[in-house]
Amino acid sequence: MSTRIKELRQEKQMTLLEVAKRLGVSESTVQRYESGAISNLKYETIISLSSLFGVDPCYLMGWDVSASGSSISIEVSSEERRLVEMYRSLNIVGRRKALESVEDLTQIEKYIKISDGDRSAV
Repeated sequence: MSTRIKELRQEKQMTLLEVAKRLGVSESTVQRYESGAISNLKYETIISLSSLFGVDPCYLMGWDVSASGSSISIEVSSEERRLVEMYRSLNIVGRRKALESVEDLTQIEKYIKISDGDRSAV
């Protein structure tokens, strides 16, 4: 996501400061979004960035290949497909709550994937 944020900012010929002002954050915060130092962006931030750059949030998250909203072209497991299907069945409030829950889980060490080979049972 960090690479896409930087590419979109440059594509729109915006400075870090311009993006920061539009988002209501500091210039260094935007720089950390772009460097990947801040990787778990809040739902509201993703929506704001998507709106600012005129792209679908899915593109910003790396779920879509093109900014125009083409379909997902990465391989996904049946569990991942199931998550997407359940997410899509939620209204905006439910989606926000789901993202918050996943963000919370990514902050708990015992739930974080150690490597690509990590196939911990659920």
